[in-house]
Amino acid sequence: MIKLAEIFSDGAVLQRNKEMRIFGECDENVTVEFDGVSVSAKCENGKFYAVLPSHEAGVGFTLTVSNSKEKVEVKNISVGEVFIAAGQSNMEMPLGATDGAEDELEHCENENISFYSIPPRFVKGKPVDVFRFQFMDCSDPTWKKCTYDTAKDFSAIGYYVAKKMQKALGVPVGVIGCNWGSRIIEAFIPTWAFDRDKSLVEYKNNYEASLLQGTQEEYDKSYEDYEAFVKELKETFPNPLDVSYGNASFAGLFWMPTFRKAGFPSPKGTYSADRPGHIFHTMLEDVTPYSVKFVLWYQGEYAPGGHYYEKYGVLVNSWREAFKQSDISFYAMELAPYGEGTGVTAPETDAHYAQIRMDQRKATLDYDNCHLITTMGLGDINNIHPTRKRELAYRTARSVLYHSYNVGEKSENPYAVSAKFEEDCVRVKFANDEKLLLVGLSIADMYLSADGENFVLSPARLENNELVVWNDDIKNPCEIRYCQSIYYGGQDIFNSAALPASPFKFVKE
Repeated sequence: MIKLAEIFSDGAVLQRNKEMRIFGECDENVTVEFDGVSVSAKCENGKFYAVLPSHEAGVGFTLTVSNSKEKVEVKNISVGEVFIAAGQSNMEMPLGATDGAEDELEHCENENISFYSIPPRFVKGKPVDVFRFQFMDCSDPTWKKCTYDTAKDFSAIGYYVAKKMQKALGVPVGVIGCNWGSRIIEAFIPTWAFDRDKSLVEYKNNYEASLLQGTQEEYDKSYEDYEAFVKELKETFPNPLDVSYGNASFAGLFWMPTFRKAGFPSPKGTYSADRPGHIFHTMLEDVTPYSVKFVLWYQGEYAPGGHYYEKYGVLVNSWREAFKQSDISFYAMELAPYGEGTGVTAPETDAHYAQIRMDQRKATLDYDNCHLITTMGLGDINNIHPTRKRELAYRTARSVLYHSYNVGEKSENPYAVSAKFEEDCVRVKFANDEKLLLVGLSIADMYLSADGENFVLSPARLENNELVVWNDDIKNPCEIRYCQSIYYGGQDIFNSAALPASPFKFVKE
């Protein structure tokens, strides 16, 4: 018996210029062959793991795995660049739900771009359709070439980054989608790494304690209720795309009168989508240790419990271990401004989004080979799923090409690195400050405070590439905040790469 991991389907894309890991199930030792190279792999505990040498880019290859009783072939394999597009619904958001989708889809077909969607599963062995922007079929994950139909339902960010890469590098590109809307970072972290941070340990302990509040029969029933609800939903809306894509929001569909009385049931207890390690162990683990080049990460809109900086560090290091690649780059997308329909508000001391953005920047500076892509100017005050994904993806692609492939010019947005508090002003220095400039007659969402509690909107100017912020009513300022509101104006400070500065906050020591 030979059973390759699901990701080794016809049309697969393997990472070039890195050792290629081939793995699956077996009942005896196997031989793995690829483009004239053959290696042997032992069968241990019903599994095999083979390592093929690195290979240049190309198309039309066949992978063969055999033993004394059978031979399995995977055909039409490409070798090129492979990356993971992971996170919550803003990474999951399909191309068809974004600005300019119809025009893009008319000419998106590309034989050298392929998609692989890891199916969302509440538990292994019990596939059930999951609805986010569309119904996700969990039954048959395969590699799919980029066409109108496949691109329409795939991550817009993943698609656009792949498009830019394929054009710039001239090699096949494969994108592995691993995303699930509204899921917390704890679900993406393997449980074997939870002991690396006390907040993760606390989360795991709380989850295990919560299981005692119910019975397994009750948890089984919650899963059955969910299955029944999705079945009814599919019968009522067999093609939900027309409903959800119209305004890039699926919220309205959930609250159709037919279903309002029941709400949207969610599996609980041992089936909870937010249990420790859920997404890693039911989705991503099946792909490890497939060779990849980098990870795109867009998550944090729903992140209860704080300590995001520490949790993100655990995620980065544990994924590198799981994929057996210490050099995997991570490109995180800054949380976009979103006003929850409230409009622009004054800065809040513990605004959730603001703190996540600060944690994302700190992680970028402290953790090796990590990068942050600003979303400044690309948010939507009324939609947590901003539809301008093309612009964000192109910002991301420019950073990826520069850092991971040394292609193109440096394309990093300016970010504040220090603040000097003086009697009548604050002087802020930036990194990536080439030809720094201010746009507009006034600066938005820049606040000073003399007591750390009361904040006053304040003007700013540039002097010797430093941002000087002052207010005639503030003497001896002790804190400065830029774009720390729930939804901020911003996009006033740019560098020569035409990229806006990220939010920042400094407190006088």
